[in-house]
Amino acid sequence: MKRRCYALFAAAVVFAGLFCGCGKDSGSPVGGTEAEAGTTAVQQVTEPVTQETTGPVSHDGQTRSFLTGEWVDEQVAKRTPLAIMINNIEDADPQSGIDRAEIMYEAYVESDITRLMMLLQDYDDMKKIGPVRSCREFYVYFAKEFQAIYIHFGFSPLAANLLADSRVQALDGMYGWCDFYRTTDRVAPHNAYTTTEGILGSIKSKGWDSELAEGAESPLTFNENDAEEIVFENGVPCTSFKPGFKRNKPEFIYNADDGLYYRNQYGRAHCDMESGVQLSFKNILVKFVTGTKYENGTPILNLDGKGPGYYITNGKLIPITWEKDAQFGPTKYYYENGDEVIFNQGKTFVNIITVDDAKDVKYE
Repeated sequence: MKRRCYALFAAAVVFAGLFCGCGKDSGSPVGGTEAEAGTTAVQQVTEPVTQETTGPVSHDGQTRSFLTGEWVDEQVAKRTPLAIMINNIEDADPQSGIDRAEIMYEAYVESDITRLMMLLQDYDDMKKIGPVRSCREFYVYFAKEFQAIYIHFGFSPLAANLLADSRVQALDGMYGWCDFYRTTDRVAPHNAYTTTEGILGSIKSKGWDSELAEGAESPLTFNENDAEEIVFENGVPCTSFKPGFKRNKPEFIYNADDGLYYRNQYGRAHCDMESGVQLSFKNILVKFVTGTKYENGTPILNLDGKGPGYYITNGKLIPITWEKDAQFGPTKYYYENGDEVIFNQGKTFVNIITVDDAKDVKYE
C-alpha cells in the first residue's frame, strides 16, 4: 500500500482563541494569533508516495463497510448498525466485546466520568457484551447519525422524551429487551451484559428492519483507493494524543509499524476482557462543542451548527471543522479550505470535548 500525501500551507489551528490551551505536553500553544485564524488551507498538491502494491484483488461477494470503508461481506455491510452503551468507570474495566467496535464514541456523562458507545455491523456470535449502562440523550443523536439501533440499560430521566420519539429505535435492558443477564464477578450496576442473539431477537420482536435503508450514506467519507493511504505531510506530528478526560486519563499511542493508534486508560492498556486484544484505531476524530450542565452534572451538549475539530491519522494531526444541520442528521467534516474530509479506511474513535475542556487536550 502506498500513502497519498497532502500538503498544508500551515499546521495552525483554525480557531486560535479556542485552541490556545490545546498544545503539546511541553505547554506550547498550537496556532497563531486571532488575526491569523482561518488563514490556513488544505490542498492536494503532492504526488502520492510510491510503494509496491500487490496488484488487483477480487472483492466478489463483498462491498464497502458503512462504518469503516473497508471491504467486508455483503451481508455484513447491509446490516443496520448496533450502537451499544458501554460502562467505562474503573470497576467496569476491562469490558467485553469492545474489540469488535468499528466506531467508538467517548464523552463525559456526569462529573468526570465518561461513557463509551460502540458502533458495529460485524457482530456475529458475540456471547458477552458489556457491561452496558444507561442512556444519555446526546448518545442517541450519535447513534442516529449512523442509522443505528441504540442499546442501553436504563436511562437518565432527562433522556426519557427523546427515547419515546417515534424516530428513535432503542432497546432498554431495564424493560426486558435483549435478554440481558448479570454476572457475579462484579456488583450492580456494573454487571449487566447482553449478546447479539438477544439483541437480534428483540429487533425481530419489535418488527424493525435489520438492514440499512437502500442508498444509506455514512457521515464519514472514506478513501476508496485501496492502494493508497492519506498522510498529511505538513500536519502537526502526533504520536501521542490525550483527550483530557480526567478520571480514566485515556491516551492513544501511535505505532508506525501498522499505522494504528493504541488506546490506554487507567494507566494500562485498554483491552477487551474476552480476547485480550488492545483497542486500536486508524482514525482519531475530535469534535469540540459548546455546552452547559444540568444541576446533577449531566452535560447539555450543543451538537448542531458548526465548530472546530481535529483529525488524526498516520502520525499527524490537522485542524478541521464540522457541521450538523439537523437534529437527527449526520455531522459532516471539512478541511480548512472547505473540502470534505476523506478518512482513511479502518476503525475510528470519536472524542466529544467541550470548549471549556479543550485546555486539557494534549498531544506530541
